[in-house]
Order: sequence, then C-alpha cells, then structure tokens
Amino acid sequence: MNSAVAKDFEDVSSTLFFELRTLDELVEHFLADRRPELLLLFPQAQPQTSAVARGVADGGGASPTARATAYLTGLVAQTLRLAPEELAEDANLFDLGLDSILVIQLNNALSRDFDELSSTLFFDCPTIREVAEHFTSSYPERLAEVLAGGTAEAAVQAVPVASSTPAAPSVHEFRPTPADDGFRRTPEPARTREPAHPDPVGSAPAPVPARTGDIAIVGIGGRYPGADSPEELWQNLARGESAIAPYPTDRWWCRWEDKERPRGGFLANVSSFDAEYFGVPAREAAAMDPQERLFIETVHSAVQDAGHTTGALAESGRVGVFVGVMNSTYNGRTAYSSIANRTSYLFDFQGPSIAVDTACSASLTAVHLAVESLHSGDSDCAIAGGVNLLLNPDHFEVLEEHGLLSSGDRCRPFSERADGFLAAEGVGAVVLRPLAAAAAAGDHIYGVIKGSAVNSGGRTSRYSMPSLTAQRDVVVRAMEKAGVTPDTISYVEAHGTATLLGDSMEVSALSRAFGTGRQGQYCAIGSLKSNLGHCESASGIAGLTKVLMQLRHGRLAPSVNAEDLNTGIVFKRSPFFVQRELAPWTPSDAEGRPLPRRAGISCFGAGGSNAHLIIEEYMEDDVGVACARAAGPRDLPGAALGAHPGGTAGRGRAAVPLPGGGGPCRAAGAAARPRPHPSDRPRRAARPGRARRTLHHGARRPAGGVPHHWCRGRG
Repeated sequence: MNSAVAKDFEDVSSTLFFELRTLDELVEHFLADRRPELLLLFPQAQPQTSAVARGVADGGGASPTARATAYLTGLVAQTLRLAPEELAEDANLFDLGLDSILVIQLNNALSRDFDELSSTLFFDCPTIREVAEHFTSSYPERLAEVLAGGTAEAAVQAVPVASSTPAAPSVHEFRPTPADDGFRRTPEPARTREPAHPDPVGSAPAPVPARTGDIAIVGIGGRYPGADSPEELWQNLARGESAIAPYPTDRWWCRWEDKERPRGGFLANVSSFDAEYFGVPAREAAAMDPQERLFIETVHSAVQDAGHTTGALAESGRVGVFVGVMNSTYNGRTAYSSIANRTSYLFDFQGPSIAVDTACSASLTAVHLAVESLHSGDSDCAIAGGVNLLLNPDHFEVLEEHGLLSSGDRCRPFSERADGFLAAEGVGAVVLRPLAAAAAAGDHIYGVIKGSAVNSGGRTSRYSMPSLTAQRDVVVRAMEKAGVTPDTISYVEAHGTATLLGDSMEVSALSRAFGTGRQGQYCAIGSLKSNLGHCESASGIAGLTKVLMQLRHGRLAPSVNAEDLNTGIVFKRSPFFVQRELAPWTPSDAEGRPLPRRAGISCFGAGGSNAHLIIEEYMEDDVGVACARAAGPRDLPGAALGAHPGGTAGRGRAAVPLPGGGGPCRAAGAAARPRPHPSDRPRRAARPGRARRTLHHGARRPAGGVPHHWCRGRG
C-alpha cells in the first residue's frame, strides 16, 4: 500500500496505515496535508473562490443570503468533518452524514448567535441553501449583525464553494460513506430530495371539495390504566390524574428475580375472562393470548354501547373487524390474526377480518383501513381498535436497551425534561357506520371521521430517524381527504413521543402542514401519554377515545407534566399551544365566528409508519353549531357510557381461583351483569349464580417456577 501511494506522493510515512486506519481518516489527512499534490492528480477538482467569498471578504457586493450561505457552509463543514468544497448548496445534508447527534451540535453552535432557534431547523431545511434562506427571512437583523461581526467573513475566506452539478469527478466522489444497512458503497453525487408534497413550506394546503361518505362513530368500548371504561378514562383525564404505577404484583407468572418492577400504565385483572359466556371451551381459552380475550370483551362492549346486539349487527350486513397489535409476550405462540379472526368467528361477523402491525400506529391504521373498507363497500359496518398487554419482563429490557424508557416516573410530552416514555397497556374499539346510514337508523353518534391517511417515512439517515416531511404529508393528505382547511382545526391529539427531538419534529411537521394561512396560536395540542404512558399498538385508539370524550363533554382535558415547555419548540411562531388545564372547547375562526369542534389525531410507528385522522363533532344542521357554542360545554346527565340497555354486559368477569389453589381475583361476578338479549349470546350465556370452574383442575405450580404462559380466571 505504501509503495502504491508513494508513486504519487513524496515522503509517505511507513506507518501511515497504522496511524490512519479508516478511509475517512486517510481522506482527511490528504485533504489537509497533501492538498497541492492531490489537486495535481485531480485538476478538475481545483476549487475556485466564489463570488460569495469575494463579496464577503471585501465587505460588500454579496447578498445577505449568499453571505449566510458561506457562513453556514463553514459551520457545517466543520461539524461533518468535510472539506468545505465537498458541500454543495443544494445537497441534502443527511445524505452527507448528518444525524441527530450532529444536528444538536449544529444547533448549539448556532444558538450562540441566534435566539429561539427551533431544534428541528435542519430537518425542516435539509440543505445549506434552505437554512440560509430561513435565516435571511426569519432573523434578518440578527443575521446582519452576525455577518458584520466578522464571523462569516472568516468562514468564507476558508470556504471555496463547490458546484452543485460538477462537470467531472471530484475528490469527494472517491470517498466511501457508511450506509444505514451496515455495508459500504461508493456514494452517488449529492442529490436534492424533492419534498413529497409540492406545496411550499409555510403555505397552507389548498382546500379541496368535501367528499361524501363521512363515517360515523356510533359505539365505544375500552379499558385503560386506571379506567375500566371510556367514561372513567375521561374523568381521570379531566382531573389531570396520572395512572402511572409499579408493575402489578398479582401477575405471578412474571418473575422479576431481584430486579425492581418497572413503572408504567397497567390494566387490572387481565387474566380473567368469562369463557363460558362467550362460548369458548376452557382449555381453548387458557391457550388464548389475553390480548385476544380482552379485545373480544371490548368489541362486545362497544357493540352494546352502540345500542345493538352482536347477533343483530351480524344479520344486518357485512361487519369488518380491524385490530392493531404489536406485542406477543404471552406464550410465544400468539398469532395476531387470531385476535381479529376469533372475534369475527364468535360474533359471526362476515366482513374483512384483519390484524395490523405497524408498531405504535397500529390501531389508528386499523381505523383507517376500516374507513377505507366502508368506503369501498367491503364492509357495511366495521369495528376497529387495538390492544396492548405487557406480560413478559423481556419487553422492558428491550425498551431499556434501546434507550426508549424515561429515567423517571413520569412521561413528559412537550416538556424540557422529556427523556422517553413509560410503557403502558390498553384495549379499545369503536363501531363505525356510514354517516347517512347511522343518521337514518337513529344511532347515537359520538363523532364523525372526515378523513384519514397513512404513509411511510421511506429512507432517512437511519432506520430509527423519523421523516419530518412524511409526518407533514400524512397530515396534509388527511386534511385534503376530509375537505377541511387547517385554520378550522382547533385541537390535535399528538403522538407525543416524549423526547426533546421527537416532540420538536412533530410540532414542526404540524406547523408546516398547517401553514401560515391564519395567524396566532389558535390550535390546542396535547397527548394522553402524559397521563397513561405509551400504550404502543393501542395508543391510536386511546387518543381517538380521548378526543371523542372531549367532543361529548365539550371540554379539552389538560396535558400534564409539561410545566416547563421544551425550549426547542418555538410555540409562539406556530399555530399551537399546549393545553395545560381543563377548559371549554369553543372554537371560532379569525373573526370570532363559531366553528364545529374539529380535531386531528397523529400516531407514528417505529420505522416510519405514520397515520393521521380528522374527527369532527356531529351536528344535525348548521344552526346547531351556533346553538351549541352559545350553550357552552355539554355535560349529558344520564347519558353516560354504558347507559344503553345491557351496556355493561361482558364487562363482568368471573371470580375464579388461581390454578393450584391461589387466592381468587377481584372482579365483578355474573350477578352484577344485566342479563343479555338472547341474540347477543355468542354461544351459551352463563346463568346467574352458576358455580364457577377453574381452568386447570388440580393443577399445581411446578417446583422449578411458574411458566409465564399460565393464566388464571376463566381463560
């Protein structure tokens, strides 16, 4: 190797390849110490001092944008450890090696000269040209002071400007760079990534005609940490209560050895199931994933909440089932498909039956697929939701290994102290029908789905890095399909990743999607992760349930744990403010005229699977909007969830002993459950007062420990 290099370079050290062990180090050495000889070998790469550099050097002539470009080129080149001539103004910096750590370094450097700098600046503006234009338009006075202070001139003197379209191969084209997949390959010349959406940054999407086919939500069911029903969830949210608690001690199959039980949001009594009521053989129920059992119960509850029986609903047409799920921590044999398929089987639903795993966006994606199924006619009615249980300590170890869990006992979206989430459980479902059919049938309508969209972030700087452009585009697409403009949306239930950078990117993407069509901070934003933790595959249905409860009660619940806001989010330059107290939800336009309550819901799955939903309150006529605003928030005495006949059926769980003689679990017995309508019994209904049987007759705990796939209760 030394002999080959010595043919073109004199005085090559014999220890060169021991001192410099990577191609990056070798390239930096030759660019810094052997530049004249290098340029003789590659004369086409001879840098030329640009007009920008000459203009800044002589104190005039160059435009502020050009001088800012030179200033930024110097900073970026130093951060990326590249020669300045390798940076084309229109090159995507993430293609050249920029990542989240280096973004923080750049932000820190720029923050010395510029106040209130968004932490997502380089995600919003991924090229030097875009960053320079941003500073020219947003900080013109401060930029002039910085440029006049000599910082930019010093940078420009040392920064030759590379052409964005070189005519011949240049030195940097021979420099390999690591790819995300672990392989090394010769990079292509730098390219400028075109935005997925053609609208310029800062402009609102053009309104499109509203499409027909709005979807009504006519029933809700669910269980969440600290809440056995959607109404209980609302009461907890309205009071600003946290459901974070240590991992339940009654889950004896989870052996933590000498480890401290993690804190998070957990459901109570997940091992109980009235197998006989749902017509499931005891042995079969014992092998079922508890997620499957909980979802069956929740679907049953949601259908009854809609004022229907499962039997009558099945006879009315094709009923689709769509469920989001991502974890299999029960017995290692769980099939996600069985959660949807067994639900369809037990209730004789004969529409599409689909389980969805898009990670944390799974349940909101399931709702989107259900909406599309209704639009296409594959379903006449659809049930959509998600479920998430954490039944194995290994799951927490994986989250901790990836640095995703908060170091404290709170989940803090939008806070300066945000450092990760706390894992949580949940299960929820909604019953969907075309709005025209629901209104004609006299169904109670919780809200109307105006539009939904899903997309992927595609290739980013690394697999775990979200795409700000994709997050913006999914919101824009949902608004376009809904036929609404962003200035009419008054609340967003955010994904709320609860990290400084993740929250900043989400608010930045939302701001770009909303544009600048309306001035001021007019849209509240919140995340129930601050109350419950991150319900993972059930987080989307949890967020939807929160929004529907807010519509029902006419109030916005507080997003807690955000006393000190993330300084990387410049909220005052966005349409958003964090909803930090319980308040009436009375939206109006810029002129003060009342608007319908309308909200967006976001969920982003790890790896880049994004989903967004637009929800609106149901008003029978336009006059009702003004009347509702004048009446103020709506509390509906006597109309609580479950007030429909039989509305609590299926929620009572049998109190049965543990296998091997353990103590009974605490749950409501069959006597607390109203007797269901005959058509609502999937197979056989348990008779009130009938003796309970354990799943495992005479079973004993093995001497070596308890397998985690054992369960207690009726399945």
